[in-house]
Amino acid sequence: MSLWDDAVKDLNQFNSLYAQVERKPQDLAVLRKCINGINKVPKVSVWAMKCLAPDTYKTVYLPATREVSKLARDKEAPADLLLAAIHQYKKAVQTALDSTAPESFTYEGFNVVNEEHISDELCRKALEGVDFLKALFKKRGVKDLIEQGIARIVLVLDAGASAFFHAGTRELTLSVPELSKGNAGRFIDTFAGETVLHEFGHYVHRNYITGEAAEAWDEPWEGLPSLADPHALRDSNPKRQERLDPLEIVTEYGKTDKYEDFAETFMVFMSAPEKLTPTSKFRMQRALSLSGLYGKPVLRLSSKDHVLALRVAARYAKLV
Repeated sequence: MSLWDDAVKDLNQFNSLYAQVERKPQDLAVLRKCINGINKVPKVSVWAMKCLAPDTYKTVYLPATREVSKLARDKEAPADLLLAAIHQYKKAVQTALDSTAPESFTYEGFNVVNEEHISDELCRKALEGVDFLKALFKKRGVKDLIEQGIARIVLVLDAGASAFFHAGTRELTLSVPELSKGNAGRFIDTFAGETVLHEFGHYVHRNYITGEAAEAWDEPWEGLPSLADPHALRDSNPKRQERLDPLEIVTEYGKTDKYEDFAETFMVFMSAPEKLTPTSKFRMQRALSLSGLYGKPVLRLSSKDHVLALRVAARYAKLV
């Protein structure tokens, strides 16, 4: 059962108690029963803590629950205070529900699934990465790629990572708590944008980089196993490091395997190509140009320095 389903069960229990309060608002026993009942529906509080925007939770929901908890311990609390606390909690719950996004909706032309009814504010912050991706691909002249690539977006509380993309189902899963923080990325201003762009890079790699292009990208990685922890490359496998150094891979995480190498390089190539070395830029240019379908529009990023590209190509040929 989902967190939302558990919260709904708690809310139904509260609504039943509240209906009794409405019928007998001055009955101390009924009021006390409702106050105690609210204390016994913790799952709605767990949902609120995880799914509401921080300001809503801290300024609306949390004070209401604290007041109820205080009165639950006060066996001498008068009826008017109990009734006021119950109304405050009811109002807080309604505010929380009003702030949630629906279970499914459309965002910028994409179908979005939000089974936990995470708040609209958090959803929109997490989806800023999709905004960035769509604007970037439109600017590069390859907007059809993202429109065809993403079948739906799934918003979750914990994806096991900030995000991941399933190339087969074309389903992009976003971890809302991580992506809604508004943190800056390593290479550009938005962490959410970098994360979504990296994940979509896996889709490009697996679906469009085939044949000669795939062979060109994979060749330097032949015989090198994937490592879960890229930091181990420096500490325990110097020969592996020697193999990878000439590739000038843009990040340590990119040294995990050929897939993360592509996703990290693609992410920087598309968003901040000036931060790539000539060699790493050429490796991505080569893979995209050999892939044919979307290579040429994307290569507009760095097609001006033709002489430098030829020099790098000659150097790279010697490395591999």
